[in-house]
Amino acid sequence: MNLIKEISKIMNENKASNIQIFDFRSISFFVDYYIVGTISSDAQGSLIIKKISDFSKKHKFKIFASNLHQETGWLILDFGDLMIHLFTEEMRNYYNFANLWNEAKIEKVIS
Repeated sequence: MNLIKEISKIMNENKASNIQIFDFRSISFFVDYYIVGTISSDAQGSLIIKKISDFSKKHKFKIFASNLHQETGWLILDFGDLMIHLFTEEMRNYYNFANLWNEAKIEKVIS
């Protein structure tokens, strides 16, 4: 099972937009991938996080850490080699991961 594809699929099915996969394997020693998506509301972010968490429990993927404080506009799940980042559009524009991590290989998920 490919965890990246399955999580991307969950995000896409639950209407996250502008989903991107950042491949850090050639430039980082602490993480292999980020999956980044834009959410339109806290409720949408909570739903996506719940579905990813349920999926990970069912398939025995361990979540090492999370930051689920919705009022920040940035939700994080840490699977160790893979991190999930869900942003409101405002926060995504503010942090501008694509520019910040421009050395990473970036794949856009069709959504």
